[in-house]
Amino acid sequence: MQDETIQFVPFVESDIYARILSLGKRGYPLWTPKLESPQLPEVYKKNGAHIGDVGRVTRFGEFDYLFNVCHGADHELNRGRVPEGFEPISNFDADGIIENEYHMADSVLSDPIRIHQRDIQIENSFQDSPNQLEGVPKEFGGGQAYSSTTSNGAILILPEGGTKFDCLQPEVFAKYAAENAASWYSYATGTGRRMRNGSLYLVTGFDKARAWGVATFRNANPQNVSLEFVPKAAKGNSSYPHYWFRTSQSAETSSGADDTYGQQSGSVFLRGYKIAIRRSWLRKMAPSLKYTYDGIDSDRPLNFLLNSPPLSWITRRLSSSSSTNH
Repeated sequence: MQDETIQFVPFVESDIYARILSLGKRGYPLWTPKLESPQLPEVYKKNGAHIGDVGRVTRFGEFDYLFNVCHGADHELNRGRVPEGFEPISNFDADGIIENEYHMADSVLSDPIRIHQRDIQIENSFQDSPNQLEGVPKEFGGGQAYSSTTSNGAILILPEGGTKFDCLQPEVFAKYAAENAASWYSYATGTGRRMRNGSLYLVTGFDKARAWGVATFRNANPQNVSLEFVPKAAKGNSSYPHYWFRTSQSAETSSGADDTYGQQSGSVFLRGYKIAIRRSWLRKMAPSLKYTYDGIDSDRPLNFLLNSPPLSWITRRLSSSSSTNH
C-alpha cells in the first residue's frame, strides 16, 4: 500500500477498515465480528458463522444473518426464518470443509512492512498485578503495541488465535444460488430490510475467533499512530479474559470477545458469493446472477454482469480478489 492520500470518503470506520484490509485478499473483514441480537438463533449466538449462511453485511461492518442453505427449515438455525418453499442444498458434502489454525497472539496487518508490532512486557501491562492473567495465552503475554510509517492502515489482532474454514465445493453453491436468488431477495425484502441489488452474501468460508481487536487509520500523521492492545481480567461471572486498546492515538478501534460461551463465535473474515440479480428491459428479473468468490478457488475466472446496477467499491475489490494462505 502506498502513502498517497486515499481517494474516497467513507462514512464510518467499518468502511475504512474493510476497504483497506480487504486488499490482503483474505475475504471480507468485519469490523463487528459478533452481532449481539435477541432475534438470532441460540446456536448462531454460540457458534457464529456457518458454511451456507445467507445474509448481508451492514454499513456498520456486521453480518446480518438470515438463514442457512445447508439445513432444512426445521433446523435450529432456520426455524421460522426461511423463504417460502425453501429446500436446502442437496449435494453439499459436509465433510468437504478444510480447517486451518491461526497462531496464538496472531495479527493481520494491511501493510506488514510499514505497520510495526512489538510485544509489551507483562510488568508494563497490568497496573494491579505484574502476573499474567488467567486464560491469556503466554504467547500474547502483556499485549502488543503498534506503530506505523504509513498514513493509512488496518489491523486485526487475534490474541487467542482463531480458525479458518473453507468449503471445497464452491461451484455447488454457485449453481444453487443461481436457482434461488430471486426468492432470497424477495424474502429478505419482506422482512423489512432495505436490500440493494448485490447486497446478499452466501458464505462458503470464514475465519473465526473468540477474542479480537480491530483498528484502522486514514490520512493520519504516521508519527502520531500509536496503539496498545492488552489483556484485562474477566468481567462479572465470566471466566474468560478480555482485551482492550489501552492506547489508541490517531486510529479508530474496537474489540470484543465471546465471554458467554467461550467459543470462537466472532467472524473476522467472510468468504463466499456476492449475489446480484440481472435486471433486463425485457423482464423485471432474469434468472442470471453475478456471483463472486474470494476464497480457495483463486484461479477461477469471475463473471461480471454488465447491465446490473453499479456495486460498491468493496464489491468490485472482492470480485477481483483471491485468497492467500495464512
